[in-house]
Amino acid sequence: MPTAPETDSAKLPLRVALGWASGSLAMSIMYQATNVLLLRYLVDFVGVTAALAGAMIGGSKLFDAVIDPMIGIASDRTHSRWGRRRPYLFVGGLMCAFAFTAIFAMPPIVDSVTRNLLVEVALIALAVGYGVFNIPYIAMPAEMDIARSERTRLMSFRIIAVSLGGIAAVFLGPILIAAFGGGRTGHLVMGGIVGVIILISSIACFRFTRDAPVRAIVPSAAHGFVEQFRLAMGNRPFFLLMLVKLLTLFGAGLIGAVQPFLFLLLLKSDYTVMGISFLTSSICLIGSQPMWVRVARAIGTRRLYMLVTPASAFVTLSWLLAGAGEPIVLILARAVVGGTIGGATLLTLQAMLPETIEYDYRRTGLRREGVFSGVYTTVEKFSAALAASAVGMLLAHFGYVASTTGGVPQAAGVLGAITTCIMIGAGLTLASAFVIRFYRIEEL
Repeated sequence: MPTAPETDSAKLPLRVALGWASGSLAMSIMYQATNVLLLRYLVDFVGVTAALAGAMIGGSKLFDAVIDPMIGIASDRTHSRWGRRRPYLFVGGLMCAFAFTAIFAMPPIVDSVTRNLLVEVALIALAVGYGVFNIPYIAMPAEMDIARSERTRLMSFRIIAVSLGGIAAVFLGPILIAAFGGGRTGHLVMGGIVGVIILISSIACFRFTRDAPVRAIVPSAAHGFVEQFRLAMGNRPFFLLMLVKLLTLFGAGLIGAVQPFLFLLLLKSDYTVMGISFLTSSICLIGSQPMWVRVARAIGTRRLYMLVTPASAFVTLSWLLAGAGEPIVLILARAVVGGTIGGATLLTLQAMLPETIEYDYRRTGLRREGVFSGVYTTVEKFSAALAASAVGMLLAHFGYVASTTGGVPQAAGVLGAITTCIMIGAGLTLASAFVIRFYRIEEL
């Protein structure tokens, strides 16, 4: 059985830390833009019905979720001059950049069958590219020869990159759409520019992680897919973390997908105000990282998560008090509090994953970072698929009408879909705080 001392390795070079974090910049831009902007784009400018659009987005993510563990196993067994993980960063980054651009460049096709088929093919290509990049990427910190505290520091760089990607997607994205006339043209330009950013960031991650300190490779056992999945879920801390991720990502997916409708229909506002709100939230999230890193080191990641989660649910529920003409100061106050708290929740959940993978190694003597990362992203995709489908069905249930111009008046009952998403999102956040109480990994 391997021993469990904290490594005495030197600090991870800043160049490597920033290079690895640039991968999160690429994936965050893609994830946030599709999570927040895609559903409305498909129903208001491509003409896909709300229920079908949600099902198509969810279906593409479920397809990728099925193959994610296989990608993880493949990366565990890959041997190349670029290492086990880095070839996937290059290929996955290219796939994501081109698929993202293609989605927001959908031509106006009258035939609904052909149109829907093209949309679904592009969505599947994007989801698969995300898996090819993200699974090996997530596995990399666990196999780096660095101390546990350095992994927490590394994750703070990732959180900053995730926030910057969110700013590019949800702040700059709507501004670009509006600047180029909105509608299909605005989305086309936005998709092209964001696609280039994804490409550049992915290549930077591939290039600058070549000098990352990697532990000696310990071969993974030659188990099949089902057995690998069973062994991963047999890791109790990992299982609990995945349950927490399922709850939080499903809730966050509901809030993210319904956010454009919240600002446009509930607040009677526009994309500019939504972008400013998200920018404020992201700045607070980034600025809070040094503070949360110190707090996590002092009290532990699990305890920190339990402390901040109720406040996060309260901020979400506060949207139930909002309405048309909401003062900008209240919108920004939510952004400040929500962004600061979000900095803690993101940091703690990201830092716990390599802990659970290291726990598996010290129990079994096997290096299976890719397997755990594959299961992790399967849960992530499953959560996102559920959220996208749920929002689409709720909008359809409350009478949302699809169009190709974005100018169709919507039924007042659609506000019920927004309210439902807010309440469920807050409830799932509180449920995750209860589950994390049972997470124990001090035996490391």
